[in-house]
Amino acid sequence: MENQKKHGKLLVVIIVAFSLVISFAGGFFTSYFLQGSTGKKLSEVFNIIYSVAKDPDGNDIDLSTDTVTKAFVNGLLVNDDYAEYYTAKEMETIVNEGKGQYMGIGITPFDNVPKVFQVVGNSPAEKAGVKSLDDLKKISVNGSDFIDISTSKQFKEIMDGVLENQTVTLVVEREGVGEISFEITKKAYVASYVYYCDNATSLKFIGEGENSPVLTPFPQEKNALLDDKTAIITFRSFTGESASQLDLALDYFYSHGKEKLILDLRDNGGGYLNCMQTVASRFIYNNGKDKSLLTRIEEKNGSTECYTLENKFNQNLKDIVVIANEYSASATECLIGAMLTYKDAGFSIDKLLLTKNKARGNYSTYGKGIMQTTYSLFSGGALKLTTARLYWPDNETCIHNVGIVQTDTNNQVTNENALTRAVEILAS
Repeated sequence: MENQKKHGKLLVVIIVAFSLVISFAGGFFTSYFLQGSTGKKLSEVFNIIYSVAKDPDGNDIDLSTDTVTKAFVNGLLVNDDYAEYYTAKEMETIVNEGKGQYMGIGITPFDNVPKVFQVVGNSPAEKAGVKSLDDLKKISVNGSDFIDISTSKQFKEIMDGVLENQTVTLVVEREGVGEISFEITKKAYVASYVYYCDNATSLKFIGEGENSPVLTPFPQEKNALLDDKTAIITFRSFTGESASQLDLALDYFYSHGKEKLILDLRDNGGGYLNCMQTVASRFIYNNGKDKSLLTRIEEKNGSTECYTLENKFNQNLKDIVVIANEYSASATECLIGAMLTYKDAGFSIDKLLLTKNKARGNYSTYGKGIMQTTYSLFSGGALKLTTARLYWPDNETCIHNVGIVQTDTNNQVTNENALTRAVEILAS
């Protein structure tokens, strides 16, 4: 989970001609680092490199590049998998995507294999028909020769080089179908994160370009497994306009007489703290209290308690089942943890369905119980650091590297039977 609050702390790494000056405002490194032996050694090392070093081609080494800064950060914070230095351009993209504003085709591949992990809602790829778990096989840019896709990194690099409004021809292989070809144009769009479905209709957020997506009915996608009082809401991320989209979906849910909810949080990797606070207030009643503790944030110099922003629980919600998987992480795990704590609308561990976590061999969520904070730099870039551990409202449970575990075999499900099991629980 990333903290979206604007901090006054600024960090800048400035590499100058004859020495390295590192200035940390906000107390990240002590004066010992700045003035002691470590700082002196770094200054001496950079001074020597600047004065005499050449690259293999005989060129001077430019110590002012973003590449050097990235290498410095990666070396210093080698044990923090989430630490990262962003250039000004990268940070601009991250800020825009945090608002739900994207430029691209909307495909997120798995890190280790050229396979579609997620298709962003309302993206060109979703509208074209690309689906999660499609294998990425070949790609052509603007009618050029096809390139075989061998790695996720290669696919990302190719897409980074595609210009706005250029069209790619993407060939995927889908299980049980074979190869399928899609024509997809790279362009700006606003992401959607929420899907609604009952036994009469389904709703998606659809929009064009930079306009906010509108809740749009798709009656042909209704689900016959559901009774008249039950609906499914799929919630994909705690970013952008997701909280307001969820509210619109819930408004439809209640206005159409629904009382039982299947909340699908599979593949929801988290997002921003304030968005989680907003969403949690829709599912936590806590005896009518205005604010309820969601998580304790244990930082280097103390701890902070995070609460719901308000109580927006609707008493018409009588029952709820949650579906999650190994990619449900961070803010998602915080939300589930708080819901398990307060047990509103009858929710309990007996109504949490989990698919198998292939990495651990059990049925658990991802297990990210830490928080990152991004600090703006004078240079225009930014530095993201892990800054805290997160604890559930019981002040004891931290699921980092463990996840939320389901040991009841009845609620250990597959993607194929999860919905059937959810319906069974709500019918009992």
